Amino acid sequence: MALLLVIATGCTSYRSQPLDDQAVAAALAPPAAEAVRMQAANIHHPLLHAVPLDLAAPLGPDQIALLAVVVNPGLKGVRRAHALAQAQVIQAGILPNPQLALNFDHPVGGADGGTFNAWGAGLTWEVTALIGRDERIAAAQDAAEQVAIDVAWQEWQVALAARLAATRLVALDAQVELAGRLLKAQQDAAQRIAQATALGHQVESERILAEAAQHEAATTLAQLGQARERQRILLSQALGLAPGTLVSLDRPAFAVPGFPDARQRAAQLSIDLHHRRLDLLALAAGYQSSDATLRAAILAQFPRISLGLQQSRDNTNVVSTGFGLVIDLPIFDRNQGAIATADATRDKLFAEYVDRLAGARSDLALAGVDCAALAERLAPARAHEAASAAWAKRQAAGAATHLINRAEAEAAQLLSLLASMDLLQLEQQVAEAAIAFDLAAGGYSPANEAREVRQSPTAEAR
Repeated sequence: MALLLVIATGCTSYRSQPLDDQAVAAALAPPAAEAVRMQAANIHHPLLHAVPLDLAAPLGPDQIALLAVVVNPGLKGVRRAHALAQAQVIQAGILPNPQLALNFDHPVGGADGGTFNAWGAGLTWEVTALIGRDERIAAAQDAAEQVAIDVAWQEWQVALAARLAATRLVALDAQVELAGRLLKAQQDAAQRIAQATALGHQVESERILAEAAQHEAATTLAQLGQARERQRILLSQALGLAPGTLVSLDRPAFAVPGFPDARQRAAQLSIDLHHRRLDLLALAAGYQSSDATLRAAILAQFPRISLGLQQSRDNTNVVSTGFGLVIDLPIFDRNQGAIATADATRDKLFAEYVDRLAGARSDLALAGVDCAALAERLAPARAHEAASAAWAKRQAAGAATHLINRAEAEAAQLLSLLASMDLLQLEQQVAEAAIAFDLAAGGYSPANEAREVRQSPTAEAR
């Protein structure tokens, strides 16, 4: 009875977890703002750092990235994989239970005079379970580490996806605003030309061209507006929020400086890329787990041995105590299947690691080329935009004093607005390239480094 009580108290009880609409709705519901703030303040991640997160204030790129990691429901299932890996570590260290054998014989016929009830009891345990136990635990621990790093890598990808979505939304906001100004300028020009054509001062073809330009500007504004609304939904999706949820963004915080040294930085970072990128670190942990699994499989070639103690009484009332030994004869099964599987798995992971590292270095080199090329275009584009704006301002002043005609001032304004639109689109490409560099480099971005230097108290003191 005592033995049964011990067994019962050591068992885990069942807990119901129904998959119904109420449970799903509760899981999909976004956490409260205070809970989000607390999680953001206490986050532990190799690449993401805790930052103040006030959902009532405009959010910058770092806050958006952190919000995505805290709120996105897709990561909840990913994190459950780590709990499963930890359970496998526990399972790897559990030894087999000893076996208790009992028997009882009662004479029921024949020459049973002077006989007794016979009984026997034996206790056996597989001692060879100790062989390879450390290797099995090491394999499970390495596998758990692989899962933990892989979870962090997926969190990092979600964070960058949210940052990219927010960056595009900020860029589209600015482009929609500028496209509205372009349309207004085209409308003014078309109206003036239409009036002049009616008075016979301009030919009909000029009116048609002006109306075509106005129509093109209206189409551009409509397309940009549609793209902005789609991007709002994509940002909500990246954050794990309901579609249409409005998120206030700190537009100045998304400004990205140029980084013309991206090629050199990519070459430098490529040297120790395998110590930085989480996906490579996860593969390395998986390889170590596979290597430990192979060692455990080789050790498991040792035949299984079970030792036991026995005590019995036969029907003549003779009580005896004995020793039992059971040995598997490795004639057919020498664990060769498990060894071959573990060996092939280790070779596969090694090849996958080498291929992933080569691809990661190529991705980083390409990201460096793109960033440097865009940075080289950024300074001339900004200079051209500034010069166009200054020229348009001078032309507007001249038109106000009737030194030049109004058509020339309108043309200068249109060219200035087009230069601003080109610059906005280029800056968006630069910002997206910086995020791609961040991902390829495993957490480093020249733009982030420049932002950190500007925000450093030491830098401000200098």
